[in-house]
Amino acid sequence: MNYNTTLETKETVTKENKKQTRTITPFVNQYKTKEGIVLVMDLPGVNEKNLEISFEKDSLVIRGESEELIQQEELTSLKEFSLGPYYRKFIVGNKFDQEKTKAVFKNGRLILTLVNSEPTSIKVTVKSE
Repeated sequence: MNYNTTLETKETVTKENKKQTRTITPFVNQYKTKEGIVLVMDLPGVNEKNLEISFEKDSLVIRGESEELIQQEELTSLKEFSLGPYYRKFIVGNKFDQEKTKAVFKNGRLILTLVNSEPTSIKVTVKSE
């Protein structure tokens, strides 16, 4: 499985409020099993309603949006981690059965189980002209 291993931060400026937003690429742990693979990633500040997992063409795409847990009216005195939109894309091809994919999200940790698809063989008939 090919996937983006770089930590990407994309800066964008919206015209409405000139606010900068960053896209956070979460780190992932990958475990191989007999049935397929398991992906584990932490998504702090994300809740289930702000999490989207989809298959798009030959890729598995994970999107999430984190929210501030405490509404701040004053300036932050110390902020060591970032919140914002999360995005991660894995090129999976047709190696996994999309219908059997399982996702569990608990306490900010996403556990995705991708089950290997059954190998398909296609016989091509050759005709002479």
